[in-house]
Amino acid sequence: MIRKLKDVIATPTGALKFAASGFLLYHFAAVTLFPMGNSILVREFSPYFRAYVNQLGFNTTWQFFSPGPSPTFYLEYVIEDADGVESAEAHYVPEKREGFGWSDSYSRRLYSMRYFALDPERLAKYLVPVLCRRHPEAAFITTRQVVKELESLDSARLSNVDQSQFSDFGERKTFPPQRHECDRAEATP
Repeated sequence: MIRKLKDVIATPTGALKFAASGFLLYHFAAVTLFPMGNSILVREFSPYFRAYVNQLGFNTTWQFFSPGPSPTFYLEYVIEDADGVESAEAHYVPEKREGFGWSDSYSRRLYSMRYFALDPERLAKYLVPVLCRRHPEAAFITTRQVVKELESLDSARLSNVDQSQFSDFGERKTFPPQRHECDRAEATP
């Protein structure tokens, strides 16, 4: 058997077939093992697959399978100048997008807003100074955390509301507004 394998590998096409077969087996093992989360097999074999599955995004089960729609966290903020005049338009972090499109960097920005939404002190300590620097005319910034939750497909199907777009399934919920004073000494470079 080993002699026959050596004969196959000796030819260029045989070596290519052998390498392709080995890669397919390796890929199949990664696709089979890593969706199992924290199983004993994943813990034992992860040193051999970790770099490969991290590169392809198979390292967590929510990236491997089609994820359920999680709530979307936005920060809506309005700037107010020293005279107490609020801007007419609300700003959003991350910026709002129209339609649906997948972007890894945009998903990371949405996830960072979840980090701030869970602790308002983090928002005041880390993000508000950045917003004050972004808007040097602002004396105060009023923030409101916005959560857009998608209802389940079953409840959306049973509702009588005409929802022709997938993005129409969302329900907007807002947290109470918080008013933050911009520290001008910190806002100037």
